[in-house]
Amino acid sequence: MVKKALLLLAATSCFGVANAQRCFTDEMNAKAKAAYPQIKIDEAKLKAEIDARMGKLDLSKFKTAAPGDTAFLDNEILNVPIVFHIVHDYGNEYISDDKIYEVVDQINEVYDGMHPQINSVIDPYKGNIPGTNIPYIAKTRIKFVLPTKDPLGRPTHGITRHHSYLSYFGNDQAKLDIWPPNSYINIWIVRVFGATVDANVAAYAYQPPSAASIPWVDGVIGRTYGTEINSDGTLAHELGHSLGLNHTWNQSQSDPALICGDDDVDDTPPTKGHDNCLFTSLYDTTCAVGYEKTYTGAQAFNLFGLSPTVGSYTINYPDTVNTQNVMDYSGCKRMFTHLQGVRMRASLRSPIANRSNLVSAANLAATGALQPRQDLPPIADFSVNKLSSAAGFGPNVFVCPGRQVIFSNRSWNDTVSSVQWTFTNGGSSAQTNPGLTASTSFTEPGWVTTTLTANSNAGSNTFTNPRSVYVADPNAISPNGFFQEFVDAEPEGFPMFNYFNNDSRWEVVNNAGFYDNMSIRYKNFDNRANFTQAMVNTPIGDYDDFFTPAFDLSGTNDMKLNFFTSGAFRTNMSAWMLDTLEIRYSTNCGQNWQLLANITRQEIGNNGVQVNEYTPGGFWDWKGQSINIPNGIAGNEQIFFRFRYKTFAGDPFQYGTSNHFYLDRIYLSNFTTDVASLESKNSGIVLAPNPTTGSSVIMIKDVNSGSAQIQVTDVTGKVVYSTESKLGAGVNRIEIPANAIAVKGMYLVKVVTGSTKHTEKLIVY
Repeated sequence: MVKKALLLLAATSCFGVANAQRCFTDEMNAKAKAAYPQIKIDEAKLKAEIDARMGKLDLSKFKTAAPGDTAFLDNEILNVPIVFHIVHDYGNEYISDDKIYEVVDQINEVYDGMHPQINSVIDPYKGNIPGTNIPYIAKTRIKFVLPTKDPLGRPTHGITRHHSYLSYFGNDQAKLDIWPPNSYINIWIVRVFGATVDANVAAYAYQPPSAASIPWVDGVIGRTYGTEINSDGTLAHELGHSLGLNHTWNQSQSDPALICGDDDVDDTPPTKGHDNCLFTSLYDTTCAVGYEKTYTGAQAFNLFGLSPTVGSYTINYPDTVNTQNVMDYSGCKRMFTHLQGVRMRASLRSPIANRSNLVSAANLAATGALQPRQDLPPIADFSVNKLSSAAGFGPNVFVCPGRQVIFSNRSWNDTVSSVQWTFTNGGSSAQTNPGLTASTSFTEPGWVTTTLTANSNAGSNTFTNPRSVYVADPNAISPNGFFQEFVDAEPEGFPMFNYFNNDSRWEVVNNAGFYDNMSIRYKNFDNRANFTQAMVNTPIGDYDDFFTPAFDLSGTNDMKLNFFTSGAFRTNMSAWMLDTLEIRYSTNCGQNWQLLANITRQEIGNNGVQVNEYTPGGFWDWKGQSINIPNGIAGNEQIFFRFRYKTFAGDPFQYGTSNHFYLDRIYLSNFTTDVASLESKNSGIVLAPNPTTGSSVIMIKDVNSGSAQIQVTDVTGKVVYSTESKLGAGVNRIEIPANAIAVKGMYLVKVVTGSTKHTEKLIVY
């Protein structure tokens, strides 16, 4: 029969309207099923096990069911170890240990049927299931506990922290440092989700059948809302998915507000999803008119403790749907139902995805999950204040002497009572907040070593970063005759920052260069051969910088920032070629960085598709780049340049679409690199270095016979040098000696090979 909702219009004042916190579990599990056929087989197995435990099948057929083990009589507290991985960039997502402890308590309140607002559950779900002594609101007897031992048996609070750009690109790739999912449920917290997941997603999880096929990403991942990580029970919802629950409407990848669905749990009536807590949502009966279920005596005993001697029982469930269910989107989640609790416990008794091992006595002992939280020493850490987005974004780590830098204590693992800061390069801290924040400036150029010691009642810990800040020399140099050829491991005045301390980074190499074997490259080739490894920690979203010295461009105009690049991609799909070399400039010692130019796509990958690790084969693989410096900037007495490589290439469900990127010969000139290089990929000819402060070399590639005639004239037409050289296979090198072009200025170089003639300008500083 149809149950009538109590028309308590005043009830609407008890429930606020909340925006739905969207879950992406259905979509991610659907993708997993498409990729791994075994998931559907495991789904059927798990359903059979759950049906057996819920009395719908013969228990004796299933080895996981002990004699007399029924849903109703299974009262054992199931303790589940969970670990939190904070993937952060020192923003709001860098939540405190205390916040995590608080969230675990909140989750357990919900699973114990003790939500702080449980009294606001509407009348149809406040009492017992009709005809039974079982409350609708479940006390699931499932408790989530932070372990006291990590996978290596070391003491832990069940929290890890990872400074990573992946905090801005939350998806499976951000699941760093997974602990064995057969021993812990992993929970990752990020700042935001990447566009491929959906920027509006709150979290998602893998259900046991999917997790069994892809254990390397098993767990829950969620984002922060400001400093909140459990907005309206987000994590309780996702953990429900991890333990086998569906959304109450159970419609994969559909608009839940449009379609009635059923989650295969009897005491949650068929429903549509709800994104608010208005009266019409709380008392919705659209999908459950005349909703009732009939059980055999054995089933009724197993599920509700009713007498098994009665032939059958019919339970007249509410037609009013359970909008306040944790597995809805309503924004007023309050409860699980009794049979949802039975279902989750059945999942924890199942070997699928090793869920049964989580709650085993052996695992609880190995993880120390039942031991009291230990008092552990702090783990020292700090961050440097960031630039604003208008200033160019990123940490404030490139400064001139006298500029204030703020360092913030980020130590964790215990309540820190005090800290001590030490700095090199003449830095002296003006400490505030009992030493937890330090503001200082520096007097000496070069890399700053910063040391932080964090103290608590349980001990002390020290962290030292020898490259925390770079203090630039403010004395500008003349661009005349300046060339950076990257012949040193880290050239003076060109600091390289690897912000996230990972494998993708700027580095000087000695196996490739524009005209020699030295250059700088952004190491960008993901060479992890193991697919399951490469599913996590993609380079997508990473960025790193190198900076130039200050240049004095006063009195100049029509200047170009020149350099040569060589790169490739591992894909021919233009949509995945999103790497960017971003070049900015600063005229105030790094306080602000203004955009000068972006180099993208084929300009980055000028050598097309290279599926193997890319290295330029010779001068013919390089491309000249000339960036105009606006005249208003060019006249500045002090200008720094910042080169930032940003990796965005590739589908997050693929990996390795980027390749190495090389850069060489940075200089400023009134001439473009078109003037600076005599080159033809067809004939394979290049003149380098050009400009030059000494000699220059004409390189001619792969001519098996014949000769080259060389003639160099000055601007008056006078021949200052001429020669003829026989040519052979490989790269032929013909030098124009420094004494022939000793006078600064411009020369014309004519090269004749067979019937081919080239004439180009050679600039001598």
